[in-house]
Amino acid sequence: MSEKANKIFFSEKDFCIDVKADKAPYLNSIDDYLNLFHEEIEIKLVLDGRAPFLIDNEIVIAEKGDVVVINPYSLHSNVVNNLQKAKYHLIMIGLDFFGSNADYFDLRRIFIKERTRINSLISGNKDIARIIENIVSEFDQKKDMYQSAVKSLAAQLFVLLLRDYRSNAENIRLDKKSVKLYETVYPALKKIQNGYREKISVDELASLCNVSKYHFCRIFKAVTSVSPIEYQTVYRIGIADILLKNSDKSITEIAYLCGFEDAAYFSRCYKKHTGVSPKEKRAILSK
Repeated sequence: MSEKANKIFFSEKDFCIDVKADKAPYLNSIDDYLNLFHEEIEIKLVLDGRAPFLIDNEIVIAEKGDVVVINPYSLHSNVVNNLQKAKYHLIMIGLDFFGSNADYFDLRRIFIKERTRINSLISGNKDIARIIENIVSEFDQKKDMYQSAVKSLAAQLFVLLLRDYRSNAENIRLDKKSVKLYETVYPALKKIQNGYREKISVDELASLCNVSKYHFCRIFKAVTSVSPIEYQTVYRIGIADILLKNSDKSITEIAYLCGFEDAAYFSRCYKKHTGVSPKEKRAILSK
């Protein structure tokens, strides 16, 4: 497959799949954020530990055996923090993987024209996990007819995903105009994710995107469904969830680490967004 503007590459020409085994969810540089959104379907099988991901405006924490699905043009990134030590298999599948003659598996029709979405987190499905393991094995060994074997396994995978895990979430627009909007707000999303502890003004975010403050706020909400300030708060709370579950730090320490001014304000924001206080959440997680 030829190079695309979104920096996604596939391993072999005309074989629209890329498989990486035992990948660690740590980013090496800021350039790794270039793949914040793309057309390909991204599937991860967590092999060990816990791996937090930001998908659209939701923090998803996947554990061993869980499968994470990134739908086409979903805003996403890994959440980088030192507490999460996990590995996963990563599969990137192009929408033309099965070819234009595959009526039942025309992924471009299913995901773009019909705007089908798959649930972001799939837990406890050993059949899906087994198929992913087999795809990785076939791709790694490259025995005779391995491409046919991979396509057969991928067909089984999409049968299970589309049969049992179609999302009830509101379908997003996937036209060229929408993709352009994602590209416009990308610098702001990157700034929020890398600087969530900092005080970041809307004026600063708009300047990074080279648009007026009014235009920026309108585009940002069209892309994420929330305001820039709300997005930063949701992201901070997602980081707090990780710390509440995986550290013995006090709530005050967690508030500071996540960029909140004080523990009281953090607790109010946390309860507003989750329905429980940080203390109550930690008690639930410890059971």
